[in-house]
Parts: sequence; structure tokens; C-alpha cells
Amino acid sequence: MTEIKKRHIVGIVSLSLKSICLLLVSCQICSGLNKRPIPGGWHIKTADTEFEITAVDQDLFRIRAFVKGHEKDTLPNTYLSGEGKQTQFKFRNYDDKSFGVISEKYKIDISNDFSGIDLKYGSKSVINNLKLKFNKGKNPNWNITFFTHSKERVYGIGNTGLGKSGGLIKTSAVTGMEGGVSKLPFFISSLGYGIFVHDEKDGMSWEKEKKSHSITVPGEVLDMYILTGKNPYDLLDAYTDLTGKPLMPPLWSFGFMMSRWGYSGWDDIKEKWDIFRSKEIPVDVFIYDYDWFIKDWEWNRKCFPSPAENLELAESMGIKVVGIRKPRCDYDENLEFIKSKGWVLENTPSDFNLFIPEVREWWWEKNLPLLKDGIAGWWNDEAEHAWLEYYYMVDTQYKGMQKQYPGKRVWTINRAFTPGLQRLGAAVWTGDVNSSWEHLQNQPCTFLNYGITGMPYSSSDIGGFIGKPSPEMYVRWIQLGVFTPVMRAHSQQHSDRWPWAFGSDAEDAVKKAIELRYRLIPYLYSYAHKAYVTGEPLLRPLFFDFGDDPQTFNMDDEFLVGNEILAAPVLNQGGKRIVYLPEGLWYDFKTGETQNGPVLFENRYKLDEIPVFIKGGSIIPVSPVVQHTGEKDDIPLEINLYPGSDTGFVLYLDDGETYDYEKGEYNETLLKWNDKDNSLTIEDKFKGYKGLKKHPIEKINLFGAERIHSVSLNGIKLEEINQNSEKNCIEIVLKNFEIFKTDDVNRLDIDFIKKEPPEKDAVVIERSETMKKSAIGDLDAVNSLIKMLKEASFTEKIMITNALAMNMQYQEVFDTFAGLIPSSEPAVQKTILKAIKTFALDRKYAEIVLPLLTSNNDEIAGMSGEIVSSVYKEDAAEYLLSGLTRTAFKDNALSSSIQEENLSAKYAFDGKMDTRWSSSASDPQWIVIDTGQLKDITGIKLFWETAFGKKYLILVSADKKTWKTVYKENNGDGGTDEITFDPVKARYVAVYCLERGTQWGYSLWEAEIK
Repeated sequence: MTEIKKRHIVGIVSLSLKSICLLLVSCQICSGLNKRPIPGGWHIKTADTEFEITAVDQDLFRIRAFVKGHEKDTLPNTYLSGEGKQTQFKFRNYDDKSFGVISEKYKIDISNDFSGIDLKYGSKSVINNLKLKFNKGKNPNWNITFFTHSKERVYGIGNTGLGKSGGLIKTSAVTGMEGGVSKLPFFISSLGYGIFVHDEKDGMSWEKEKKSHSITVPGEVLDMYILTGKNPYDLLDAYTDLTGKPLMPPLWSFGFMMSRWGYSGWDDIKEKWDIFRSKEIPVDVFIYDYDWFIKDWEWNRKCFPSPAENLELAESMGIKVVGIRKPRCDYDENLEFIKSKGWVLENTPSDFNLFIPEVREWWWEKNLPLLKDGIAGWWNDEAEHAWLEYYYMVDTQYKGMQKQYPGKRVWTINRAFTPGLQRLGAAVWTGDVNSSWEHLQNQPCTFLNYGITGMPYSSSDIGGFIGKPSPEMYVRWIQLGVFTPVMRAHSQQHSDRWPWAFGSDAEDAVKKAIELRYRLIPYLYSYAHKAYVTGEPLLRPLFFDFGDDPQTFNMDDEFLVGNEILAAPVLNQGGKRIVYLPEGLWYDFKTGETQNGPVLFENRYKLDEIPVFIKGGSIIPVSPVVQHTGEKDDIPLEINLYPGSDTGFVLYLDDGETYDYEKGEYNETLLKWNDKDNSLTIEDKFKGYKGLKKHPIEKINLFGAERIHSVSLNGIKLEEINQNSEKNCIEIVLKNFEIFKTDDVNRLDIDFIKKEPPEKDAVVIERSETMKKSAIGDLDAVNSLIKMLKEASFTEKIMITNALAMNMQYQEVFDTFAGLIPSSEPAVQKTILKAIKTFALDRKYAEIVLPLLTSNNDEIAGMSGEIVSSVYKEDAAEYLLSGLTRTAFKDNALSSSIQEENLSAKYAFDGKMDTRWSSSASDPQWIVIDTGQLKDITGIKLFWETAFGKKYLILVSADKKTWKTVYKENNGDGGTDEITFDPVKARYVAVYCLERGTQWGYSLWEAEIK
């Protein structure tokens, strides 16, 4: 689709005048149905409702439906480009039964009685019998249903909970947001279509069943877009044409960021800047929490005594300063003011209502002095009280900063996001996750899920926010952050995340990882521009590029960084890592050794080692290590060249600070490798920015060479060629050769003998083909894989199990999984549990995992608990409690079921729970009170000590059989909550702690009956 060049155009793409004329000439109103042509499509009217179906672009059409009185409702939070293609569509009445829309890529057929819509993309049928129905009542809604395909896989939506990615493949969702949770109304299908529900509120629900999809949209207006494309890249291109291309962040945002809550004062702040520079640990950004401000928007002079001078000093040291912002007034005087103006957001005690334009202007004026003193960006937190609260917060900052400093890039980082936030210079982080291996393991998949839903710039609190990571965990989290679009360490108050805070071995490993990040910035920055042009994320799941490989369909613990790099960071204690490499030639980034995929292997990696692999046929530009991105503007580059197939890479450069790239002021250099004649050409593809100092290319690192005979540049033989035994590559030094200063095409010819990787065994090739056939439902292939399992090695079992997971409906597969669970290795058990959780949540599978509830492996016990609670729903408590150990409770499976109201909890309080709080974090944390033993009950008081940010769940019951859920969240600063109940309906009151603290100690609770 076309590249967006204007960011803030609100409206709907219209057809050209020529197309409209063609429509009016070629279409006629059928006498049998109240339908008429409109610009771009059809308008259909029934007794109570009206529908519009319009072709928007070659990849996109829109369905709008509304009940009488809502014809003019508009939804302002997303937009379409005003520069759509002048595309010709055909709008036809086929016969007396149907009519439709035809473009070059898709065809829509609509039955004349509007009982169904069919979509074909090319010759492939992707949506069948789509129906729309409006449901009246207290909570009116639109319901959309259409047939699904047995082998269809659905991706997107976002993550499912704090520290819970929800996996890649999705089967259901309810849109909404919390801190670190973004569930969006957009998903894509492996069949080549995507669905985006354009709404200004959350609450859309979606479920994929065996034979159908069902989407429910609250309200009287439905505004839905159906996107088409041959692969996920096409679908994201179409989606970001619709909601906005992600703006390029400033160059400094690709450096390491040190975030911190808890400073003693200015000397402490300045000392940390000095330590980074003295230890030569690269850092670009310091982000400040509560310490940096007082009275909502005044400088904390204890920490920044002379703000403008302090930030000028930071700038001179190559450090940008970012400060936290919250959409509320904590200072009494400010709070009283917004209350007097009626500006408090509904259902909040102190959030100002950013939905009101006057409030946005007032709030920005309060922040403007901070910006003028040198704040480089904003950290936005706790704006989850309304679906578009973050949107208006970021939009205010974007427009305000553009007004103050026109053309300067805006950068914000937010705890959640909604569609369209990417077009405002926004990034997102995954919330206040725990310092645990489980939460670390969920981060990669959350990044991938965010990327699939249009947000390419994601990050996490490196080391975890709550708790204290071990040195090993901190290092592994840092190593994951090397490849995260935003690399940012953070923690709760006074909990250290300094690179030097975990011992010398950890410090060495962390420094090495951060240095690698800086070496990769030219590569990452080039993909940032590609994201702006096409909407594709910097991190992408393996199935994006290997869509016919069943191993990649649900693989969420390794990922592609761009198209060339495969990262498989260590996410488990002890350094062991199972790595899967898809089909093709792969180079080990550290050793340069090669092997052919598909292959699965297990290695133990040292503390300073990161499993990274480069696809054969790749070009990777790398930078020398610098202390910050602004250190120099003529950094010499090296080019890592990995032969294996013809390839190219577009190296992108601009000023790194402004939006002038939108005017074409940037440079692109095309690096192109011909694998047949072993030549590398380098040419200026685009030179739109004349004033930029260019990075000279000083060295070519050639990998995969057995030996080298000669190298010539533009016909002139080069003499300085070195063998680097550590990297296992040939270094070709380009002396005094600044390639960017010439307008000619420069050609490097390399005469060398390639090092051939070990040949793949014929059995491996046959197994790979069998797995591919199995994944598309070939029953003979399924049976062959089941037979292979009997003699398969440990790693082979994992691969075969992944392939079988796509066929859970077959009895043979079920029996195989049931038989494997008791005796398999933990890694195989986890693979099976993941498959059951994703593809087959019904009773027969839950029953076979019940024994695993008592597993000593926390992850296995937790996954089993989730499966049991999801499958048994109302009976979940009975099954969970029948075999559940304290270990399994670490995943809070039971509380998750209650919290989502999937459970009547009729068994939960029959003496099977503790009746007081326990000091152990893994115990069930219940208080159960029989109010019938008391007189004149009017309510309950709950007390706690230092329970910052804790949540708890209250259930009430008249008879201990049917329980009503009352979900509460305390005010976050320790103290008292008072809850009043009807004493008849609340004879029994139960309280359950959903979150536990660590920094502040365990919550000390007690109940008092009034």
C-alpha cells in the first residue's frame, strides 16, 4: 500500500471522481431490496438498521452498520490516509440473488437479503458467510459471525495479562487495558486477512470456535475494516495505512536507558552519570520517577537544584533526561482546582479529564516549563482508567512539543496503548512485571504480540520492577534487551538495576551486552525507517518469514530482528537453551560457524554468551562501540557479509532529530551481494540530505570463507586482508575509502572458496517434509510422526510434538499426548502443555494434565493450573483444589478464574482455604467471614501495612453456593478500605489477595466487622 506522508488527516478515503461516475453508470438499484450505490460501495437499508460496504483500497474494505439515529456518529481516534490510490473498483449486481465489489486483489459477494458476505483474495476463499446481527436490550451490541477453517491460525490482539503474553496463536479475547496489558481490536489470520474494529471504547469480544468466528461489539454503531494480503507484512502495511505509520523515534532512543526510582539528591544523580562514563558503559538516557518533581509539575529542587543548568550538563555528557508523567493531581491545591472546574475524569478520584480540549491545553501549559528546561521525552504512567486516556495524553504531548519545537521528534513511553498511538512517536513498556524467570520468559512473546498489533517500539523493565533479580537473571534480561526496540532498565523504589550492582562477572557480561546493542544501532535504525514506510515491526515472529514451517507457528521464545538476525536469548536459570533454526543456512554470530536448518539443538551458554544467528545471505552494518549515540557524527562502519544467497541491505541515515525525513531529507545506501559471482556493490540509492556527514565504510568482514585468494575494489587489488580466528571471518580493510563520497557504483570482487556446512541427513529432510504435511492435516503424515516419536531423541520429540499440536482434533494425537505426559522430560511436557493450552481446551485434555498440578517445576504446575481453570470454568475450584499444591498457586490459576468471572466458587470456601493471611507467598491467601454471627453488620474494614499497589478480590454470598464477585483495588499508599454490603445477601464474605509485595514485605491484613 502507499506510504503515508501526512500524519494527521482525519477522514475516509473516497474514490476518484472517475470511479464514482463508473459506479453510478454500472450499478442500478434493485427493486427487490432497499439498496443503493454510494461513493465506493453500497448502502443497504432494512427495517431497523442500515449497512454500508465500501471499498477503501486494493487491500481494504469497510463495513459500517448502525441503528436509526446513529447515522452521523464518528470515531476520532484513528484515521485513514487522505492520499489513497486512485484505484478502479467494479460494483455489480450479479443476478437476483447477490451483488458485490471487485478489485484487482479481492472480490466481495453479498447476498441480496444480506444474509451473508463472502470474501475471496485472488482465487482463495478467506471469509465465508459473514453475518451481521444487532441485539437490542440493556447492553445493545452488534454480533458478527463467519465460518472458520480447520487449519486457520489467528494472531494479534495483544497480551493477556501483566507478565502474561497469552502466546502467539489466539483463540479468544476481550479488548481492554490495564497497566502493562494492551488488548486491541485487531487480529490477522494465516488465511491472508485481518479484522480491525474501529471503536472509541473497549469491550469488544472475539472467539474462534471449531466452525466459526464470533465478534461482539458493544453499542449501536459498528465500524469494521477487513484487510487482505498475501502475508503478515501486507496486512500490517494495510493496518498502518489505516491507523498511521509509526514515526521514527530520535536516534538517542536506540541507546541504553537507565530508569530509576529513588535518589537522595543532586549529588546522587550526578554521581551515577559519572560512574557510567568512568566505567565506559554506554548510556544515552536517564529516566526519572517520582524523584524529579513535586506538586504535580514543579521541579524537585533537591534533585535538580538548577534544572536548566543541570540538564545542560547532562546534554554535554551525551545524556538525555526523561521524566515521568501521570494524568492526575496529587497536590491538594491542584486537585481542588480541577474539582471546582468539573475536570475530574469519571470513576477516578484525581485524574483530570483529558477528553476535554480545555483540560489538555491547561495541562500542557503546566508541563511546558519542564520542556523548556531541557526534558527530552516523557514517561507516561497510570493512564488506564479510560480506553483513550493514553491516546489523549500522548496526543497532547505530541502537539504541544511540535508547537514549541516544530519538526523535532517526539518520544514518549507508555504503560499501555490503543490503535493509532504509534503515529504520535510513542513507545510502550510491558508494565510493572516481577523479577522472576516466569515474567522474563513472557517478555519476548509480549513484544511480538505488540508488534503484530501495530506497535513496533516496545520494552520491559529490565530486571523486573517488583523484587530483586539474581545476578544471572539480571544479565539474561539485559541480553534480551539488546534486541528490544527500546532497551531500558528499571525497578521499584531503591532497588538497584545499575550494571555494577550484581558483582564483577555480571558487570562484565552486562557491559559486553550493552556494547553489542550500540554496535547494532545502524542496523536497527535502518529497520526503523522501514517500519515507518511499511508498518512492519522491528521484532517479528518466525512465522512472518517461514510461514509454511509448523515449528514457527507458535514459537514465542525466539524471534527475528529485522529479516537477517535470529535471536534466541537465554530465558532460564542455568544457561541451558533449546534453539530452533528454520530451513536455510545459518551462521553463529559469535563463532561464525554454519549449519543448515531446519534443526533443533540444546546448548549451555556462559553468562556472557547470547545465542544469536544470522541467516545465510545477509548483510549487517555494525558500528564501533561508542559511549552514546551523539558521540560523533562520522562513525566508521564495518559491514558483516554472510554469503549463502543473493541479498541486499538498505543502509539508512538522516539527522536523527527531526521529521525532515518525511520531506525526503535522508540518505539510503544500497549494499547488494551477488552470491554467484561473489561481488558486493555499494551505491547511493537516495541522497536527499546533502548536509549529513557520511559514515565511511572501513572494513568488510566476510564470513563462511574456507580461504581467500584475492579482493579487488573497482578493479584495483586490495592488499590488507586479515584472518580473524576469533570471529572466524576474513577482514577486508578499505584504507582511505569513504564510499559515501562518490556518486558511482562501487564494486568489491572477492575470489574465495566457501566453507560448506555439514550436509543434512536424509532422515532429517524426510522428517521435515512429513511435519509440514502433518501441519496441513495430512493424516498419513500425522500417523508417521506418531510412529517416529517412539525412537526420537529429546530434541526431535519437541519438534515432532510441535508439528502434532496442529492436529489436536485427531484421537491418535490426543492418545499420544496423554501417553507422553507422565514420563517425558520437562521441556517436552512444556511443549505439550503449550499445545493443549493453545489448540484444545476441553475436558479430555485437562484431565490428562491434572497430575502435573503437583509438579515441582513451577512453570509446568502453573501452565497446568491455567488449563484446568480455563477448561472446567464453573467447576474449576473443585478440580484445582482436589490436586493443587502450593507450588501451583504461584501462577494464581484459581484467582485468575474468579477474576475473569468464569467460576461460581461454590467449592472455594468449604474449609479448603486458609481462614487467615499466611506469611508464605505461595499459600492461598483467603479471609472468610461469617457475618451471620454478628449483629447490625453494615460493612467491613480492611487494613494493611505498606501494601503499595496491591489488588484484592472480594466475593459475597448469601448461602455459600452462589458467589458474587466484587473486584477492588486499594488506593496504593497503605491504609484502610471500607466496603459496605447488604447483610442478607452477604452472609459470607471472602477476600482474596491477588498481588503480593516484596520490597515492602508481605501485606499484613486483618478484617474488622462494624
